[in-house]
Amino acid sequence: MKNIKYDILLDIDFNNFVFKGKEKIFFDTEKGEEVIYPNSVALDIKKVLLNGKEIDFYLKEGKIVLSENYKEGGNVLEIDFSGKLRDDLTGLYLSRYTDDNNKERYIATTHFEPVDARKAFPCFDKPDKKAKFKISLLIDKNFKAVSNTLPEKEEISDDKKLVVFKETPLMSTYLVYIGVGDFDFLEDEYRPALSSNRNVLLRVVGVNGKSKYGEKALYYCKKTLEYLENYFGIEYPLEKLDLLSIPDFSVGAMENWGAITFRENLLLFDKEKSSKVTEQRIAIVLSHELVHQWFGNLVTMKWWDDLWLNESFATFMAYKAIDSYKKEWNVFEDYLLYETFGGKDFDSKKTSHPIKVSIENESQIEGIFDEISYNKGGSVLRHIEEFIGEENFMMALRDYLNNFKYSNASASDLWQSFAKYNKDILEVIEDMVNKVGFPRIRYEVLQDENLNYKISQERFLKTGEKDENLYNVPLVVRLEDSEIHKLVMKSKEVETSFNKKPLYFNVNGAGFYLVDNFINKNDFEKLNSLEKLSYVDDIYLKTKSCELKVEDFINYLDELLNGESNSTVLYYYLYCLLGFWVFLDKKIIVESANKTAEKIVNILGFETREEDNFLHTTSRKLAVLWLGLLGDERAKEKAFNLFNKYIKGDKFDKDLLQAVFPIVLVQNPESYNLIFDRYLKSKLQEEKSILMQAFLFCKDINITNKILENAKNNNIIKLGMLPYLFNPLALKDENIKNKVLEWIFDNWDYYSKNVMITEKIFKLTIPLLGVSNYEKTIKFLEDKEKVPSFEKQMKEFKEEVEINMRFVKYNS
Repeated sequence: MKNIKYDILLDIDFNNFVFKGKEKIFFDTEKGEEVIYPNSVALDIKKVLLNGKEIDFYLKEGKIVLSENYKEGGNVLEIDFSGKLRDDLTGLYLSRYTDDNNKERYIATTHFEPVDARKAFPCFDKPDKKAKFKISLLIDKNFKAVSNTLPEKEEISDDKKLVVFKETPLMSTYLVYIGVGDFDFLEDEYRPALSSNRNVLLRVVGVNGKSKYGEKALYYCKKTLEYLENYFGIEYPLEKLDLLSIPDFSVGAMENWGAITFRENLLLFDKEKSSKVTEQRIAIVLSHELVHQWFGNLVTMKWWDDLWLNESFATFMAYKAIDSYKKEWNVFEDYLLYETFGGKDFDSKKTSHPIKVSIENESQIEGIFDEISYNKGGSVLRHIEEFIGEENFMMALRDYLNNFKYSNASASDLWQSFAKYNKDILEVIEDMVNKVGFPRIRYEVLQDENLNYKISQERFLKTGEKDENLYNVPLVVRLEDSEIHKLVMKSKEVETSFNKKPLYFNVNGAGFYLVDNFINKNDFEKLNSLEKLSYVDDIYLKTKSCELKVEDFINYLDELLNGESNSTVLYYYLYCLLGFWVFLDKKIIVESANKTAEKIVNILGFETREEDNFLHTTSRKLAVLWLGLLGDERAKEKAFNLFNKYIKGDKFDKDLLQAVFPIVLVQNPESYNLIFDRYLKSKLQEEKSILMQAFLFCKDINITNKILENAKNNNIIKLGMLPYLFNPLALKDENIKNKVLEWIFDNWDYYSKNVMITEKIFKLTIPLLGVSNYEKTIKFLEDKEKVPSFEKQMKEFKEEVEINMRFVKYNS
């Protein structure tokens, strides 16, 4: 099947929350090829014509099975259908918001990845069935419509408006976008870096006048586009790029070609209320989606088993882009903390999977949008770049994109591009992508005077179990005087020699492996911040796997970090300590956390500084939060002063608000009504999410009951925002734990209609709460394993609970 083209008309009715559709699908088939039927889910199919003749059909397993076969050559399939605007944040769905007059309003918007285009119109809903789309929308004349391309014409008749959009380039169905509502726009233009004869229209699209908060996004959009065009050597090909702020959204953002959708708090920046953290998250998420305009949109994986070709590259290249024009942000410290360490934590479980994973049926697809496809995949790419060099890495990607643009590709196609620039890396890359897990690297001196070393490897598992997997590992070793030594380890043990003493076997923390050896303080101080962070994570993982007692972890790192001046390294140590504290009541954890938080505050101060980057503000915020929760007078005074300014509407330090509200609620539970009232009145999603994260810090159990009752009311807490409610630090209290777990057990039918939302809620709650209610939690997870779209995830959460239970018992 080739030369596919869709001509789609949708009539969207907001009065009855339904839509009607007519479409023509043009395509060519060859003699003897397998018959592929169009996909359709939750649509009422009224009539089907094949090549001008009405034919019989029936629906089976999400497909329209036709009574007659396609002819050889050109075919036209005509389908009349209707559907309901959905409320589960998938397909063509209804997104609600409240206007300035407190009236509920709606937009119709789409989210099709991975296989939900079929909920909006019948289609061949696979990534390799690329097509051109001609979309027309019949809407209320007062509304505006947005799609992947600009309108070709608009016609008004009575109270309706027909908007006909220009034809798209060849693209996959999951990248189609349709949006209808009372949109407002903030416009700009971008001159492509490789051309001087055209401009690209840039628009931030919002509701309720919120597009005015899109200036930061437009700035970062232009800067990142310029970098990516120069890096890839290919211009952004469309004539416009819309950045849409969606009030109710299940994921962070979605890369629809020419019409990228975002959760509001990941696109909009209010200079009076938004924090430095928000600014950097906007830049990173936006850059991730812009990379997709090449990796995913221009070149698309053939099937979902190569999802990583989209997500891994978008994850890594987003940080590279930002680092090119925001050096002062030190974004690769952020990359380690939020990408690499998350990937290693996930991949140290038995239930992990390879980056390239077999997908046997479509119910498995959503389960691979996880820390392996994003975090590990992106980190492996950084590992490869560190080993083969930036220039070779860039040239390989250029070749790959040019060879497969407007087409589909597989991992083997990418390997051939890399092999052109470094033949030795080929089997290493295939090994890293096709094998589950990662190695722990140990080394020992054979002859000190000759600097001869024996290096060994084995798979690292948090369960403590042994595994026979071996890896081809590209090692990059830091030697004395900042020299670098590279070697590929292809066996269980290898002997090698260095010309200088090795300091750390993971330069810049770029390697996706664990260094098992202990480092002395003198050598540790010679490492850069990335290497220090990576080493702290090595020790943390060994502690979670019960190779070290928590007391040993603390005694060792307290000594190692004595005198440490890098606030990000101290922040990660504090983060690890609090990760232990939520499970264990140990005096040594509290004492070390107090000392570390004090150090951070002494380095950064209590006040946000102009020169602070994302990690400075994040470090200060966590330190102040911890001190305030434990009753530190300075932190409490700071929190209540800022809270009073916030309530009065005075100017305040917005970067500390995430610490302020929990401290106020812990110290003064009566403040809940005031905070909840501000939550209800706020029109800014960023502000709402910060307020919501504080709710469960209130220890009044009657208020907890009210909060959890509101959690299943979409008019108060939108389904897409629900995960923000479950702050793990608030779940230390036993009564809160029990109430939240009971809510999760009892309300499965409410939140599980969206797989992504369910996963986010469980990640924040189940690994912690399940330890206190082990048997009941395991039984619940095993029961939900039977749901096909959740089987993989429930097994993963069950293992995480078991790992944490083992950790608690070992340290009790």
